[in-house]
Amino acid sequence: AVFWFSTQGLFSALLHLITLLCAGTLALAAWEPLTVGYLLNRMPQYAWGVGLLVPLALILLVLRTAIDLAVPGNVNFPPLINSIGGGAIGFIIGTLTAGLVVIGVQFVGGFGLGGYTPWTLQDGKLVRAQHLWLGADDFADSVFTTLSDGAFYPFNGNPLSKVQPSLVEAA
Repeated sequence: AVFWFSTQGLFSALLHLITLLCAGTLALAAWEPLTVGYLLNRMPQYAWGVGLLVPLALILLVLRTAIDLAVPGNVNFPPLINSIGGGAIGFIIGTLTAGLVVIGVQFVGGFGLGGYTPWTLQDGKLVRAQHLWLGADDFADSVFTTLSDGAFYPFNGNPLSKVQPSLVEAA
């Protein structure tokens, strides 16, 4: 993501970051109703992971396509600013995307991602066992929890921080 967005430029990276934040928020909003209302009866072992990742991918695809059609051009910044700014935002995009994917995969019953198991049970209590090197899952969890307490506060008055305080722990 860093290389891709450093070549695409700062404006394109910023548009994608905003799109990813909106898509992630909408996917998290649809996650529980979709999973409980439809997927749990059909695929109980995979429901929570599929209920998060499929809407995320579809919403991101639709939003990004709509934004590309609505804003076909780019803003011309100096090449150095385009490369460094695009790469920096690309790093954030990659970390958020990887974090959401890791969280979604962890929700798929019985499967881990490359042996990554962030939590284990010791004496009947959940204990943090591992951390990702860049902490992508913790970063994505904190970003979307913060957004649900602020700019994307839900209409029903139940932000993510109250409904699901730690996505990483729940996964």
